[in-house]
Amino acid sequence: IKQKTYVSVVDHELTVKPHSLYWNKDRIGARNREDMVGGNTDYLGNGYGTYIYVVDSGIDDHIEFGNRIDRGASRFFENRQDSYDCLGHGTKVAGVAAGQNVGVAKAATLISYAILDCNSRSTGSTVILEALQNILDDVKANKRKRVVVNLSLGPTESSEPATGILDIEKDMIDE
Repeated sequence: IKQKTYVSVVDHELTVKPHSLYWNKDRIGARNREDMVGGNTDYLGNGYGTYIYVVDSGIDDHIEFGNRIDRGASRFFENRQDSYDCLGHGTKVAGVAAGQNVGVAKAATLISYAILDCNSRSTGSTVILEALQNILDDVKANKRKRVVVNLSLGPTESSEPATGILDIEKDMIDE
């Protein structure tokens, strides 16, 4: 890098390497802080029989998921035409949750609830409430016992309050 004309000073050179693909797994099953470091990725179970609803931008087909995306149960909202991912965020979230090589629950079934449009926007809590109510109805109708609902969403500065979401969340937990 020293030879580049736009570099005036190099403090020191160092070698960098990427973080482990398993950085998220050494916290699973940890009983104390000391167990959370060192790359221990041993934990019980592979997620078989678990349904993970990813409420996000959708989920694309990917080799990490095999045939574990339940397109029949997947839904799309707003001005979307399908439950596939046009942003990449939902697929990334699904990979951390249930990717074959890098995920936590390698055998879980993924269900995509695409609520964000291709500009990473949604109409807010109304569509989230509708998605959560749909998920609750699906869980009840199909008597699903092991369920995870992931919402990796954040508000915008102009977001309205998420009135009603906590009521549905309580209903889901009570089931």
